[in-house]
Amino acid sequence: MDYNVINIVEADKNDHPKMVLSFAVDQAGQMVSIRDAENGLNCKCICPVCHGPLIARQGSVREWHFAHDSGVECDNAVETALHLAAKQLFINAGGMMVPSAYASREIDIPGIDTVHGEAVRPAERVEFLSIEMEKNIGHLRPDILAYTGSSMLIVEVAVTHFVGDEKNAALQAGGIPTVEIDLASYHRTEWTWDSLYEAVINSVDCKQWIVNMNAAALQNQAFDDVIKKLSELPVFDAFTGKNESLGSFTLYGAPVELDMRFDGQKGRHLVATIRRHSRLAFDKLWFLMQRNGGYYTESLPFL
Repeated sequence: MDYNVINIVEADKNDHPKMVLSFAVDQAGQMVSIRDAENGLNCKCICPVCHGPLIARQGSVREWHFAHDSGVECDNAVETALHLAAKQLFINAGGMMVPSAYASREIDIPGIDTVHGEAVRPAERVEFLSIEMEKNIGHLRPDILAYTGSSMLIVEVAVTHFVGDEKNAALQAGGIPTVEIDLASYHRTEWTWDSLYEAVINSVDCKQWIVNMNAAALQNQAFDDVIKKLSELPVFDAFTGKNESLGSFTLYGAPVELDMRFDGQKGRHLVATIRRHSRLAFDKLWFLMQRNGGYYTESLPFL
């Protein structure tokens, strides 16, 4: 054991290690790590909040960190510096890993069963063609707006200020895929460029979807799973010789009414009436009816 090095780590009110000021603004206006700065006032760095001069403390007792030359530490300097450093990483990253996503759908058929369907999109890397920082989009000003080809991706970097209800509602209304990165969840004391890059670019551990990417396509995949399972149900075994309504559901945006009908010549058969439908909805309904030996009717032409 090395008795010449004593590591002193402060804790916050929740007993989590207290973060130190690991990044500062250099003479070029860029964020610099305490690991790359010159010692003491030779670092020539300033605080991103108050713009006062900082000292690079690189001793053997405490973790390396920047401190205000005045001796008075700024409120939110640690969080602001980490937030700015994380955003700076995106400039040359070229892309990022985004978390997995899940969607579920269900159809309740009275007297038979509730059929559940689900779809999962695994975590994946999204490539950026270009990015813009703090760009206004209507009333929104996201941390990062990334262009991914035919679509956009909003990235929010959170250290202390997370997406609240009002901003969440605005993001949902805008419909642009949005992912939030929660750096506070790591409870780290010191951050380096490597650890920060791993968190914001390579890992998905601290990320969550605020507005899901390709949400409609994922919902449609979940409905495909519903249709597959529904087509495998022994629906005819559950009915007597009379007409019965099985209720209604929505198939790719088209309302469908499902009935079991009976007549002396045809016997029992499943009938679905589709309204205001698209070719995709029609094809899925045709698949369902064929698997169950039923029929479909249509009340309006294709859109």
